[in-house]
Amino acid sequence: MSEFATRAKAAWARLIRKVYEADALECPKCEGPMRVIALIDDPGVVRRILPRCGCVTPGRNLVV
Repeated sequence: MSEFATRAKAAWARLIRKVYEADALECPKCEGPMRVIALIDDPGVVRRILPRCGCVTPGRNLVV
């Protein structure tokens, strides 16, 4: 991994922590460390995945 990618990942996690007051790279269940394994930026794919994860309830509008 390039130095730029390493710094970008650290900056992303730091900003999420500031905005949402939560560590984006810490498991909410066991509080263990997590890592980014993929980035999904296709809105159609996101709309299909989130309801299956329980993140969005049916009938609720999802803005992507």
